[in-house]
This record gives sequence, C-alpha cells and structure tokens, in this order.
Amino acid sequence: MNKCTFVPGLMVVISLAGVGCAINVGPGPSGGEPTPSTTSVRVAHAAAETPAFDVCVAGEVVLENARFGRITRYSETQAGVVLFQVIDAGGDCDDIVGEDITVNLASNRAYTVVALEDEDPIPLLDDTSPVRDGRARIRIINGSRNSLAVDVTDEGGFQLFDDVRYNEEDDYAYSEIPAGTYDLVVTPLAGTRTPVSLGEQELAEGHVYTVFVFGFADPEDDEEPFDAIIVDDGNAGTW
Repeated sequence: MNKCTFVPGLMVVISLAGVGCAINVGPGPSGGEPTPSTTSVRVAHAAAETPAFDVCVAGEVVLENARFGRITRYSETQAGVVLFQVIDAGGDCDDIVGEDITVNLASNRAYTVVALEDEDPIPLLDDTSPVRDGRARIRIINGSRNSLAVDVTDEGGFQLFDDVRYNEEDDYAYSEIPAGTYDLVVTPLAGTRTPVSLGEQELAEGHVYTVFVFGFADPEDDEEPFDAIIVDDGNAGTW
C-alpha cells in the first residue's frame, strides 16, 4: 500500500493505494505515437487546521483551491506513475510546500482522496457505473474526527445510513436508493448529538451523490463546527 505524508501546516493528500503501477497507452492520432491513458482525481478536504492548497503535475496546476469542508473538481491526469507537488492555493508551481508525492493511478477511473488531520488520507474509488432504473446512488464520507460515527436519515423517518465511522474506508460504500426528494439530516453519535440538516434534496434517477461530513461535534471556540454538504458527482466544480 502506498502511504502519503502529513506535513505540518499542509496536508499532502494525493496518494492512492491498491491500483496498477503501469502506464497504459493507446494508439495515438492516425496511428502515430501511443497516447497515455488518463484518470480523474479530486480531493475532499476534512483537515480543519490545514490551509487551502493546489496540486501541480509537471509544472502545471491540476487541482485548485482544495479547502476545508469542500470537494474539488475532478482533474484529469495521466494514468500510471505520476509525481504530484503541493503548493499554497494560488501559488506558483515553483514554490513547492512539503514533500513530493509519487502516485500510482489506474486508467479510466475516478478517485476521491479524503484529506484528514494527522491521519493518512483515504483514497476512494468512485463508482461511476450505470445506476439501476429508478434509483440514485449515494455514499457518506465521515471526515469529522470527534463524531465517532454519523447517522443519515430523512426527516420522514427513512434511515439511509447508520454508524458511518470516521476514518473507516469500509463504511464509505455506496448504496442505491429510490430516486426522489429527501430531507436529509446528518447526526453525530458523540457529544450532544446535535444534527445538521441538508434540507430538501432531489436525488435524481441515474445520478451519483456524495455526502461529505466534516468539522467538530460540540466544537470549542476555535474549532470548525460539525457540518455536511452533498455533491452530485457528475457535476464538475468545487463545492
């Protein structure tokens, strides 16, 4: 398994495990030189004490403005062995912060890498396969380190997920549910168990969603509060 490195003041987050190391290539235009295949990566930033950052590959910014409580857009990059370098958000690729990271990326995949405080990041393979008719696909990523676990329910009483633990990759599997409108509520299972509401959400047929949980349950004055966002994984952009 490939590990990543935590650098004080900056979370170096992009390190993927369990994927192939070889660079896969296909025919180039008009049968010319082979063209390396690509893959897609994004970052879910749950490290409250880590400032926003960009990621460079070969001297160009490929991931921009990874900031706490948000998920970046997907970036397409070459599959295989790739060198990532981290810079301060808005900085220059010559001004590297921390250590370089070499990653192994399988081709034609999509990944979300979850940045955690003082923990190895979690690389998650995003399920972009077709969704069954009449269904939406959804998962929960719990980046709230003092929540212990979270439940996700609909205000009408339907429970979508229960006991989704912090820093537990096995808990972040997708589930397919009937497409429709849900009033989603996320509740930490620690402290006073004060929930947050995501409001009325239309989970459309055939779409894939991620609920991203972050912050601190019962925060101290200087801590980021417990919160959550939901993103449609088919839409580009930073949420």
